[in-house]
Amino acid sequence: MRGQVAMSAELEAASNALCNNQVPDAWQRAAYPSLKPLASWVANFRRRVDVLADWLYTGQPAAFWLPGLFFPQGFLTAVLQNHARMSRTPIDRLAFCFDVLPRAADGAAAPAGGHGSRDSKDLPGSVTSGVIVTGLHLEGAGWDERTCALAPPRPRQMTAPLPPVHFRPEEVPAGGCTAGDSDGGMYACPLYKTSVRAGVLSTTGQSTNFVMHVQLPCAAGTDASTYVLSGVAALCALDGDE
Repeated sequence: MRGQVAMSAELEAASNALCNNQVPDAWQRAAYPSLKPLASWVANFRRRVDVLADWLYTGQPAAFWLPGLFFPQGFLTAVLQNHARMSRTPIDRLAFCFDVLPRAADGAAAPAGGHGSRDSKDLPGSVTSGVIVTGLHLEGAGWDERTCALAPPRPRQMTAPLPPVHFRPEEVPAGGCTAGDSDGGMYACPLYKTSVRAGVLSTTGQSTNFVMHVQLPCAAGTDASTYVLSGVAALCALDGDE
């Protein structure tokens, strides 16, 4: 900016990206996966910092804004590990059950986890195990709060917010179904960090963009195949403003 440093190829690329409202590649390589343009990316970054700072200085929040975590897979594994220690259950015998909670009585969503409120009375209910997760979105489907089930998307609406979800660890019987199975009127909805639905294979053999499957109830008269054919998925982050 002051003309004291010679312009390198990397600085020129960053300058061009900023002028085009794009996130520079150098920033992307050091950050989390995101498809947002620059302005939305900066706003999202500031929100992430505020949420984590609030968590650090005021203590554990009543609900967790999952999109604000750099590595949500590690956070959810830690939740299972914590429950395994408390219940003295082998972690390989634990899996998440999912309860989609109603929104607040005034129609607004529950707090976004660690951002301004830690009071459990502000949430749809208190939990004794697991965590309440907020900030998720559905792509290719909507959510019917009356029936507490998946619903067809509204016209010209590609995504819809998902109400707070209680991730509840439960012991899985030997030979029981896995998290990715769809059964009993439930759809194993894949949860991704971004809408690109692709990533680099990690050392565990899973995509770095894939988080886990979330079991969601199907609408009456439908089954899991309806949502498989529609490509329904849950997302941690949208491509633009949220």
